[in-house]
Amino acid sequence: MKKFTLIIFVVALFSSCSNDPREQIISDYEQTSGDTKTDLSLNVLEIIELGSVNAIDSLKILVPNFEAKKREHINFLMERIEEDKKSPAISSTNEMTIKIWEDGIKKYESDCKGTFLEEDYNRIKRLESDTSKILYNKVKVTYSIKNPFLNNVKQELTKVYMFTPDNKIILGVIE
Repeated sequence: MKKFTLIIFVVALFSSCSNDPREQIISDYEQTSGDTKTDLSLNVLEIIELGSVNAIDSLKILVPNFEAKKREHINFLMERIEEDKKSPAISSTNEMTIKIWEDGIKKYESDCKGTFLEEDYNRIKRLESDTSKILYNKVKVTYSIKNPFLNNVKQELTKVYMFTPDNKIILGVIE
């Protein structure tokens, strides 16, 4: 009888323990606002792995957007050059302005240094250096809380979280 009681106790102990350390991270994330912690009696009901997002996935989105912005600004600068060339009074000021526009085009056609696209260009180059690098893990989580704004009514919520590759920090929530 003592063995049976011990076995029941051990099984109960292990079944009450959280198997996934992300449960505590999610609980802390959802029950903290600024420096204020609120006990919502959060209970994680289900965690579903949705996969990882790696550098190549991001590049598929970033590069076309970057190229479109770059093309738009090159076209804008080319239009300015054409307008300045058509100006009836071509002066040294127009020639200097045309030179500035042409220098801008060269920047956009190379490394975008000194333009508003420089940061995007650098981000793309970093991602291209290791296309298999995992940027974040996507996890779908269903949990219940007692909502203090609704007289502690029990609510069930489902959200998709972005975790760091080591699953120790929540980067954000995908709405």
